[in-house]
Amino acid sequence: MRGLLLTLLVLALAVGHADPAVALVGPLADVGVNVGAFPQAVAPGSTLTISVGVGNVGPDDAANVLLRIDIPAGTTFVSWSCCVSWSQEGGPAMTPPPGGTGTVKACVPRLGYPRSPGDTRQGITFLLKVLVDPNAAQGQTITSTATVAGVRTDDLVWCPGATIDPNPNNDTATTTATVSGPADVAARIVSVSPDPVAAGGDLTYVLEVTNLGPRDAENVMAEDWWGTGTLVSFTQDSGPAFSLNTSPNPWTSKEVAASIGLLTAGATARFVLIVREPATVPSWGSAESDNLSASSTTGDPDNTNNGDAISYTQITPQ
Repeated sequence: MRGLLLTLLVLALAVGHADPAVALVGPLADVGVNVGAFPQAVAPGSTLTISVGVGNVGPDDAANVLLRIDIPAGTTFVSWSCCVSWSQEGGPAMTPPPGGTGTVKACVPRLGYPRSPGDTRQGITFLLKVLVDPNAAQGQTITSTATVAGVRTDDLVWCPGATIDPNPNNDTATTTATVSGPADVAARIVSVSPDPVAAGGDLTYVLEVTNLGPRDAENVMAEDWWGTGTLVSFTQDSGPAFSLNTSPNPWTSKEVAASIGLLTAGATARFVLIVREPATVPSWGSAESDNLSASSTTGDPDNTNNGDAISYTQITPQ
């Protein structure tokens, strides 16, 4: 009986990390957690997505890893989802009801570890979505903290940990986002002409970037990239003056960008992009594509209108 009590005492000290000199009784699994928030600038009344990654560097697989993350102050629960994963299991979760607050608790039944470089057992990522208070103050910081069970021992009946974590230093992680906006930046391809375009001919795109408000948008960036043609010109036709860049990406010559420090609410800028199509195409023709996107460092309440694309503009043989 005395021997059993001593064994239990050693285990308790090991799990609690009370004394680094105490030998740990295996199996051992160094489990860690990391968190990130998107977007970093979030508008009041918008959805904030918090990614929660859990990994294990061994030396053994981890069994029943208990993960906790509190719903950040100033937000309410929307959803919890799994998984962005590499051969890992999601497991059961306890969440508040939609619109509620409290804590999300998830149990990962088994978490492998990479045995060699290139091993696919790299961890698992969950997504927590929360709704920011519509009355949140400008500049308010939203803080989110996630923890994997190390010294915590409650919930062990629900998620009975079967491995010991020898390293408490990576068991907690925190991320922040800032309440900003709203400034609804929208981008659209107004027209493409001619369609079809002859091989060797010039294709003209008219592009627009607008701030639908209600606040001014800071550090607005518009980027456009296309498929086959070569750049002839990129100019601004109207609106507040943007800085134009005809070579924003060192890896491709098929991209242009425009930026401005402040795009006031209600303002629209229009650009003209001319691309020359290849002189030779297959006898059955080819096609051109174009993608336009715009972003801002001010919180955007609607990301669905931040980009536009055309996927089929016929290039006909001469």
